[in-house]
Amino acid sequence: MAKKMAIHWDLKELHTTLSVDETQPLLDDLEQQVTAFSSTYKGRVAGLSSKDIYSALVAYDDLRAGIYKVSQFAHLNYAVDMKDPDVLRFVSWIDEWTSTMGNTLLFFFLEIGAISDNQRTQWLAFEPNSAYAYSIQNAMDKHPYRLSESEEQWINLKDLNGCDA
Repeated sequence: MAKKMAIHWDLKELHTTLSVDETQPLLDDLEQQVTAFSSTYKGRVAGLSSKDIYSALVAYDDLRAGIYKVSQFAHLNYAVDMKDPDVLRFVSWIDEWTSTMGNTLLFFFLEIGAISDNQRTQWLAFEPNSAYAYSIQNAMDKHPYRLSESEEQWINLKDLNGCDA
């Protein structure tokens, strides 16, 4: 009978520990960046110049990358051992935190979705924004079907804690 080998992934590029205490400083830093982003851009997206929306999109991508890294670290550890209480605790904690951060950032693409076709054309005339053409158009296409920001946030929390969580 073949011997089973334990799965071990090197996840150091994502994060290094399942310790809540050791992870908290990273999350605090990311949360400060998310709060600063929200303070800078919330309610102002439609008025941004082409260069300013590019800077905002790059900053948004950087924030989401930081959030995704720690989330992927948690979930890949969970995929390896779904019964480890430390992993379960970490995944639950990270899922709640990422939902909160996602809700704070939710405004950004809701506001992008509400821009005019003329604004989109102006933004996309700036060459660096071409990398974001799909995201901008997708936000605009979905805008008529979106709920208010508070309703979208509520759904995110329900999905985290509801019967389908």
